[in-house]
Amino acid sequence: MAEELEQGYLSLASPFVLNDIYDCQVPVDVSPNVESVRETISSIVDEVFVGDEEYAKEIKEKITPDAQNQKKVYFNKVIYHLVNSQRVTCFTDSFENLPMWAHYAGNHSGVCLEFAIEKDSETAWQYLADVKYVEEIPTLIPPIGFESAADSERFMNSLFLTKQEKWKYESEQRLILDKQFLRPTTHPSYSKMHYNPDYLVTVFFGYRVDESSENFKRVINALTSRNKPPKLRFRRRVENAFGSYWEDFA
Repeated sequence: MAEELEQGYLSLASPFVLNDIYDCQVPVDVSPNVESVRETISSIVDEVFVGDEEYAKEIKEKITPDAQNQKKVYFNKVIYHLVNSQRVTCFTDSFENLPMWAHYAGNHSGVCLEFAIEKDSETAWQYLADVKYVEEIPTLIPPIGFESAADSERFMNSLFLTKQEKWKYESEQRLILDKQFLRPTTHPSYSKMHYNPDYLVTVFFGYRVDESSENFKRVINALTSRNKPPKLRFRRRVENAFGSYWEDFA
């Protein structure tokens, strides 16, 4: 975290390392018409494997009359590569959610970053979108050749922005970006995106943050030395009652 705050970037993860076992794992609905198979798979393969024409050609040449099974097999392969080509970072609309602090901030020993963003067309933030929570797992119906922007949007939303109702307490928003436009890290499942430092307005420190550690000192130095430092707030526990409050950094 110290390095991320010093250099002003966010880490984005492969969907395959997220903690929901159903994330981006929705069933595919296919039709048994072989011509539809060839048309649909060929079109989507061309969309997904831009820059890797040889692999795309290899996939398309293997389409056979065994329409139902072949279409499902190849759609699953295409979807796997599509999902693997994307990177995700997640946000929520509240910094007060205690289970979120336990799950995602090192059991209250980490931080929560608050951003005030501008979702204009010139920044990656335009792609920030709300997750939809449902009781039944959706069926993914691949559009033929992504004939319209609406088709493509519905397809991507079903795949990347749908989660089980049980996760609703997270009130999640996601920023989903193609990894080819991000900077790599030393870990193959992660990429990084630099952001305008002025967008970071508050850093909330968990109750169990070790304020005597060298890492903590690095974080404080990185934040207070910015041209426009964010607010720094520390969670303090109320004694003899269920409750806490935020103390501003002095």
